[in-house]
Amino acid sequence: MPQTRPSSDTLAWMWYALGLGVVALSTTLSWLSHSFSEEVASADLPNLPYLGLLIGGTAFVVYAIVMRLHAADSTSKWPLFLFVFIIGIAARIVQFGAVPILEDDYQRYLWDGALLANGLSPYLYAPLSFLNAVVEAPAYWDLAETAWPVIERINHPEYRTVYPPVAQMFFAMSYWISPLSLEGWRVVLLFADISVFALLVGILRALGQSQMWAALYWWHPLAIKEVANSAHLEPALMVFVLAALWAAMAARYRIATIFLVLGFGVKVWPLLLMAPLLWSLRRSPVLALQCVIMFGVGAAVMMWPVISAGLTETSGFVAFARGWAASSSAILVSDFLAQGLGGLLGIDAPALLSRVLLGLALSGVIIITCLRQNETPFGMARSIFIITAALFLLSPSVTPWYALWLLPFLCIFPHPALLLASVLIGLHYSYFPLAQIDQSALYRYGVVWVIWVPVWGLLGWKLLRKGPSHVE
Repeated sequence: MPQTRPSSDTLAWMWYALGLGVVALSTTLSWLSHSFSEEVASADLPNLPYLGLLIGGTAFVVYAIVMRLHAADSTSKWPLFLFVFIIGIAARIVQFGAVPILEDDYQRYLWDGALLANGLSPYLYAPLSFLNAVVEAPAYWDLAETAWPVIERINHPEYRTVYPPVAQMFFAMSYWISPLSLEGWRVVLLFADISVFALLVGILRALGQSQMWAALYWWHPLAIKEVANSAHLEPALMVFVLAALWAAMAARYRIATIFLVLGFGVKVWPLLLMAPLLWSLRRSPVLALQCVIMFGVGAAVMMWPVISAGLTETSGFVAFARGWAASSSAILVSDFLAQGLGGLLGIDAPALLSRVLLGLALSGVIIITCLRQNETPFGMARSIFIITAALFLLSPSVTPWYALWLLPFLCIFPHPALLLASVLIGLHYSYFPLAQIDQSALYRYGVVWVIWVPVWGLLGWKLLRKGPSHVE
């Protein structure tokens, strides 16, 4: 007998039940977070319950949303869509007052924001310079005395900040809202996240797709955890990336370039997205040149404060480029290849060679993607998605919050392998309990493959089954 599809009312009630479940999951996460406060000994942290809640909850929510959206396309009625929006807001608001779980990057955001808001450069001194009392500038010391609890909690204090000027402006906004306050920073992130959601809805509608697909980002437990709980700045980046995509889809290439410059000012990788934009302009050399000049000048302005402060051993940019690596199978493979090639070629710089190999692989993906790009809004969105996905997969350092680069695009191209990655990347947090018992190697050479073998395997199977042109 033919299967009967759920009725519209049944699907709506499924959405209502799932939405309440998302809020319940976020509330539980918020409650559990207080067991990760500084007063709790490392051995007493509830790592296993947390991992089970994050990974299990993420898997269930992602599967349920995708199944609901594939079940029928009649679920985009405005009352239900408004419910989706309200649930996403509620799931984020319950994280106010929560303890960021196994994360402390926000401490540097707060300190950088305090410096800029007080007219001081965040690029001159590493936090360790204050801890070791080697800074002599009175204005910096006056501020440091009021921010001491933040400064002494900054991770990798030996390095100066790695965040470009536009990111610094977001940090300063949080200081103006509430000085040196995590909750002030969460307010900034909430509005940035709402902007990401609004842009995503606009892009989906422009592409003729159901706006309900935005729920995949808005209700995704990883997005809630990494932004509302752990306070990572990814929404501040993705606002500009999505705005650039929307402008490029409308053939507003100068505006798209401006947004990519602003994205570069948060994290530098939106530079890569100039490739599909310029490829679209290959028959309009004057406009292409204008966009190149605009981006070049804008990027130079963004990097000038960083460069003028000095690209020395204490520079966060230098440290990140040279040796940062986490939860990446790609870097393990490239390290292995670099060892062999280095011996054959007589190159005694395996770490550098490893990153060159990854850069060449990424460059190859970008070139092939541009060559296959079709001249439609969907083609532009597809190219930007593939390049972003390739960056995520081939990066030497892959963390759960980097998956937020992908999540908005997965609402347009719900690729099973990358949806799976958005679930399994939560295993990144198993590093901490393993490190406590001196089993970091088990994480690096064991858990990392548990994360990535299923992802790469599913990605390869889909490519072999459908061909390289069918990524969605």
